[in-house]
Amino acid sequence: MAQRPGFNYDEVNVPSYELPDPLVSESGKPITSIQDWENLRRPEILALFEDHVYGRRPAKPKNPTYTVTSESINALGGKAIRKQITIRFDENAFPQALHVLLYIPNSIQGAAPVFVGYNFNGNHTIHTDPSIHLSTSWMRTNGNGNIKHQATDEARGKSSKRWPIERIVERGYAVATAYYGDIEPDHSEGWKDGIRSHYDTDSKGKPLELEEWSAISAWAWGLSRIVDYLETDSAIDEKRIALLGHSRLGKTSLWAGATDERFGITISNNSGCGGAALSRRALGKRSNASIIASLIGSIERSRPTTTMKPPSPSISINSSLSWLREPFMSPALKKIYGPTRMVNFFRQKPRAPYTSFLD
Repeated sequence: MAQRPGFNYDEVNVPSYELPDPLVSESGKPITSIQDWENLRRPEILALFEDHVYGRRPAKPKNPTYTVTSESINALGGKAIRKQITIRFDENAFPQALHVLLYIPNSIQGAAPVFVGYNFNGNHTIHTDPSIHLSTSWMRTNGNGNIKHQATDEARGKSSKRWPIERIVERGYAVATAYYGDIEPDHSEGWKDGIRSHYDTDSKGKPLELEEWSAISAWAWGLSRIVDYLETDSAIDEKRIALLGHSRLGKTSLWAGATDERFGITISNNSGCGGAALSRRALGKRSNASIIASLIGSIERSRPTTTMKPPSPSISINSSLSWLREPFMSPALKKIYGPTRMVNFFRQKPRAPYTSFLD
């Protein structure tokens, strides 16, 4: 296959690189325990990503409302309960709403573990089920049945190949999804119709300007609001929540998983340059630094695999403030990492042989 000029696709041409040690604090203290990680190093790294990548985000809404707008106990031919829930936030964000589609398996007793993830084109696209509400939010016009940025019935089930709902439900898992554009439409002025136009303080009560958080941070905040609802639904095991995302929503899931420890596992697919890829490892497609300055970085959470007592989940960070040219680097980063063209935090661990999560 022809390769695009300017990019390296050959392993033998990957230049040597050195990564900072993730288990050494900014002051040089070795991180040797879960307590050191959770109390010192983790907050340091999260602060770097908040300050230089995604920005901060608001606190959990004080008075959200959850309205079940539709429910069927015999969805998917009797295999599942189907709920459609409208989440509204507090008075600061009214009438902003997040519309969640939830399938819960009928085949198991007790609370079900759940996969949570955004979809790109509306809940109505993940399955042909005609009872799924047709989204009224702004849509990208991308050949998926959207006309003039609005969904039509032609779009129903267009993304079903990406969402094997029946198979997941048959294996005993629930599925919760929502259209990411409900939180913020995916275009240059989407913030005007999104959640960022409604909040002006962060989770610590400090002033939060529009430029101080990104669309990805807003979308990640929305994923946490889905978990808020799931914690109220007795049919869901809130201790077993798996988060997933693809492409820019892969970046979103990584950041949501890092900032909200209620997600037990984060699955990011093709998060791309500025996502889970090591950017110091110069292989494949690269993005312009000005784009990376706003989109870069990703954090993936996982459960501890050591024999230490695990009081709470740990974090592994797979990527970086990457391809960040010096004009975009803060004095603090230059002081820590020196006058380097790129900054990268964590080396990826070798992958285990692939097996299906569902198998």
